[in-house]
Amino acid sequence: MSYQPFSSTLTDQQGSVLAGGTVTVYESGTTTAATIYDADGGSVISGSVVTSGTDGSFIFWIDDTEYAVTKRFRVVLGGTGFTSRTIDDIVIMIGDGDVTLTGSQTLTNKTLTAPVIADFTNMAHDHGDADDGGNTLLIPTIASFANAAHDHADAAGGGE
Repeated sequence: MSYQPFSSTLTDQQGSVLAGGTVTVYESGTTTAATIYDADGGSVISGSVVTSGTDGSFIFWIDDTEYAVTKRFRVVLGGTGFTSRTIDDIVIMIGDGDVTLTGSQTLTNKTLTAPVIADFTNMAHDHGDADDGGNTLLIPTIASFANAAHDHADAAGGGE
């Protein structure tokens, strides 16, 4: 036997917490009271009615040997000065191993290529004798240190 909890906070239509409100649990789509418990392994709650605490919170437990994982429930919410409302088809996750996700992915004809940052195998190779077709090949300079020793010590406000 494994018990699964369902907890929430009871609020009115304006979102204010409803202390001392009632939560009655039925099997979905019926007026058949669901069997609910007051704690994990606890006692059956008479009439399937739970009362919300001062903070509006409530909790009840479902025994996973009594209901299938696909079972849905109906909850009727009520309280003093509160218009009753019914919520149908509530799913309560029952059991630890009831949901199994299985998946796989097949990669076919996929090639993973590491990028080549630089290839210097033909670094000394040139096309000096090739027909340039009227084009001129410019080789960029990466860094220039022509003025590396230059300073502004004699300039107004410089050298400091």
